[in-house]
Amino acid sequence: MLHQFPFLILGFHADNGSEFVNHTVAKLLNKLLVEFTRSRPNRSSDNALVEGKNGAIIRKHMGYGHIASQHADQIQRFYTAHFNPYLNYHRPCGFAQIHCDQRGRRRRRYRSEDYATPYEKLRSLPVAHRYLKDGLRWELLDRFAYALSDTEAARHMIRAKAELLRNCKLESPVPPRFVCF
Repeated sequence: MLHQFPFLILGFHADNGSEFVNHTVAKLLNKLLVEFTRSRPNRSSDNALVEGKNGAIIRKHMGYGHIASQHADQIQRFYTAHFNPYLNYHRPCGFAQIHCDQRGRRRRRYRSEDYATPYEKLRSLPVAHRYLKDGLRWELLDRFAYALSDTEAARHMIRAKAELLRNCKLESPVPPRFVCF
């Protein structure tokens, strides 16, 4: 999964679930010199961004059903080849402007110009080239990002998802319960 990120990973945050807090992950992060942080107990807002993305994106496309382990490799290949590139290069996200009112409360405002894809947002950062992995150039990423329009990329992703779901249904005696839009 690390090869999908065009930038250096400086930090890794996880909840206190055992799927992320283990010796294998700790050893990998230490090797990469990545800071590892965990959520604080009983602080539901620590994972608000991840939980919001999980509900708005993953559950919308993949549903709530259990995914049998025999389908994990196919689903991972779908995420790597189709879903993650669509999300990172073609699906806009809102990046809030935070303003403090007279009483000191922080308010988030989403103006129309605050929407961009994660790639566009990364590219717009001051000295963004410093965040890229060694040997990676914007020209290469631009070619990948702009090879398809956003609509074409969405159609490719949806076709690949439909094929994935058909294959999972045919290969399993009990097909996974996905939501297909």
